[in-house]
Amino acid sequence: MPQAALRFPREYIDSSQKNWRPNDASDGTCCSAARFEFGSHLSAGALMPPIIKPGEPMHTSAQAPRGPRFSDHVTDVGQFRVARWHAPSKSEFPPLLFFTGIGANAELLAPFLDRLANRDIVTFDMPGIGGSPNPHRPYRLSAMASAANQILSDLKFCEVDVMGVSWGGMFAQEFAYRYPRHVGKLILAATSAGMPIIPGNLSTLAKMASSLRYADPAAMLPYLQSLYGGSTRDLDTYALRMQAPSSKGYLYQLLAIAGWTSVRKLTQVPTRTLILMGSEDRLLPPSNGRILKFLLGNAQLEILEDAGHLFVLTHADAVVTMIDRFLTTGDSVSRSRSAADGMIQGDGPVAGLR
Repeated sequence: MPQAALRFPREYIDSSQKNWRPNDASDGTCCSAARFEFGSHLSAGALMPPIIKPGEPMHTSAQAPRGPRFSDHVTDVGQFRVARWHAPSKSEFPPLLFFTGIGANAELLAPFLDRLANRDIVTFDMPGIGGSPNPHRPYRLSAMASAANQILSDLKFCEVDVMGVSWGGMFAQEFAYRYPRHVGKLILAATSAGMPIIPGNLSTLAKMASSLRYADPAAMLPYLQSLYGGSTRDLDTYALRMQAPSSKGYLYQLLAIAGWTSVRKLTQVPTRTLILMGSEDRLLPPSNGRILKFLLGNAQLEILEDAGHLFVLTHADAVVTMIDRFLTTGDSVSRSRSAADGMIQGDGPVAGLR
């Protein structure tokens, strides 16, 4: 683990369950010698007060979060640490394949994923990020899409809904383009179609070229506001879940999207799509979402007010409500206002585009 990374405090970990074991495939998934599973269910919820003594169940409210189970998968591209949230019971809905942002380990968005409780969820760390080993060579998004498809094959998932945030949103577009038969619905959050990109602030975009923001977790909160914009509520434990990426891992993620564009690809993606953008996003303003909506033939755009780049955490109630309605009913999410009232700007016509 890089020196700047935060380690889990010992009091948050049940040491009696800390063991690695081969997956016995009792859940019907593929078992191979290259796949191992971590015995304990560690969740980002376990990183929050109150302090949990060893041996006690890890939860922060009356209802404990599910928490992910981690495993290693070897693909043609390399080895990946995969996090899987199991549905509490047999689900009628397809699993959700989730792609995180640049430099982000799976734990960073775990509080958000914990709340999508009615389906299996799968995500994985990119090479050199979180628990995945460093990449051997630079890669493109097409190679990562192939790796994701192999992981889904290992897990015996034939069809999934797909969601990507920021860098992961570009990854999600590439996956939907290359494997349309495997994708039920698509959710793109705080992302763009690549080149040409419309940045909110050039100085903000320049800061993303460096991973130095991971060097001082104690100073992360004010840095987040200046970098990403919008509200910073519910981000007080963000740094606790952060694991600094390797320099090579972060650089290769940048190179993967250098010159990348989905402008022509999206015109061939028939998947029904929900696009979510933050009104105060300093990195990728809502105009990028309007371009995505124009390119996709079957998409709706929702813009969250007072929301920066990390709105899946700062506006989790509104986002979870919209996603759940979109994935489970197919109705227009803008009609779902119970938990999100006053936070969402309706889609509406986009002058010059639709």
